Formats: sequence, C-alpha cells, structure tokens
Amino acid sequence: MWFLWLLLDATVLGVIIAAMEEGDFPDWWRVIVCAFGTAFATIGIAMALAPIAGTLGAWVSLFFGALVGGLLISALCSMSVKRASIAAGIFLAYKVVFSLVVIFMFSN
Repeated sequence: MWFLWLLLDATVLGVIIAAMEEGDFPDWWRVIVCAFGTAFATIGIAMALAPIAGTLGAWVSLFFGALVGGLLISALCSMSVKRASIAAGIFLAYKVVFSLVVIFMFSN
C-alpha cells in the first residue's frame, strides 16, 4: 500500500516540476527518489523533534523537509536550488492539505 502512496506523491511532484520547467517531466526514478527523500526527511525530523518541540517540531520538520527536498530535486532534476525548494515547498503544502482532508473525511 505504501508504494501506491509513493507513486501518487511522485506523480504530484512530477507535475509540479513539469509545470515549473514548462513541460519537461523528469524521469520516474528521479521523481520517486525525490518524493521518498522529501517525505523521509520530513517524517524523520518530525519524529525526532516531537518529544522536544511538540507542534513547533512539525512546522520545523516541514521547513527542513522542503530544504532537503529542494536539494534532492536540484541535484537530480538539474533545477536551481531556489526553484527546486519552491517545488518541494508546494509539494509539502499539498501533502499537508491532503492529509488534513483525509483526517477530516474519516473523523466522526
């Protein structure tokens, strides 16, 4: 099941990158590695900071996740770091909104 979520994330990230690069969709393996690395960095930092910082740790993890994602996208998809970080930030904003929609849909 996690692989389907990874493919959905890779598709969304690929569309964001393609829109920013004016139609050039990167290779699938590059987008999958970028999506996995961004999500892994965000989740790892959030789990490490949760006992210490609480809710603030979640926001800090999103910032560092966007930074790590920007570096990955920049390295693998040959974008500037600034544009790649913007793409990663948009991707993480999508993930937050999508997660909140799913939580509210299934809450009683």
